[in-house]
Formats: sequence, C-alpha cells, structure tokens
Amino acid sequence: MVKKQLVDRMILLQEKVKDDSTQTVLPNPTSPGNPSLAWSSSVLPPAPSSHAIAEKLDAVQTEIQKLSQVLHMLLERQSQLEQQQEHQQRLQQELLVTLQQLSSAVSHGTVPANQPCIPFSSTAEPLPTMPSFSQFKMELI
Repeated sequence: MVKKQLVDRMILLQEKVKDDSTQTVLPNPTSPGNPSLAWSSSVLPPAPSSHAIAEKLDAVQTEIQKLSQVLHMLLERQSQLEQQQEHQQRLQQELLVTLQQLSSAVSHGTVPANQPCIPFSSTAEPLPTMPSFSQFKMELI
C-alpha cells in the first residue's frame, strides 16, 4: 500500500515537472505580426521565470530523493522479513521432521526410556481421580 502511494506520488511529481517544462511562451497578442490576436480579449499569464522553474525542479528533486530513500528502506525491511520467514520455515521443517521421527519411534515401540516401561494397570500407587471436564465447553473467539 505504501509502495503504491510512493509510486503514485513520484508519477505525479514527474507529470508536474513535465507540464512545467512543456509550457511554451505564446506569441504576444499585441505584436504587429499577429493582427488577428490583437483583437482578442483574453490575456495570457506571464511565462514562469527560469529561477521559478529551477526552484520547482529543486523541490521535485528533493522529493524524489526522499521517496527514493523511503523506497530503499522499505525494500530493506521487506528483505529482512523474507529472511525471517525463511528462517521460521526452516525451524518449522526441522520441528516437523523431529515430530515425525518421534511419532515413528513411539509407534514402533523403540522410544528410548530412562525408566523401564511398566504396564499402566500394574502401578503401585492409585492414580488420583480426575475431574470430569465434559461440562466445560471450549469456544473459539
């Protein structure tokens, strides 16, 4: 969104410069070589001076430099975000592989155990009774 706004602003400034640079001085309506325009009632605005054009061009150049800097910063930020995303994807892939290996080991009964496996029903201590969670309902917001 910001990138589009920057591009639109740069295009607008370029069009403004083009419009200013393509303005031409029209013939003077009171000049002797142009009798048909001498009777015209419209008066043309004076052509902008070269100093005014230079100031406008300087202002446009400054704006373009600012926009270029912002665009450069946005591109750097995008690159950083892409690198972070690639890193996260690598971590997720590693985690997935580890989980798949663990799942495979559990399903084949080859899980390394720190303690010997004891059947659940033969535990010496009775397990505490667990409350029934059936009355609770999870809702997604």
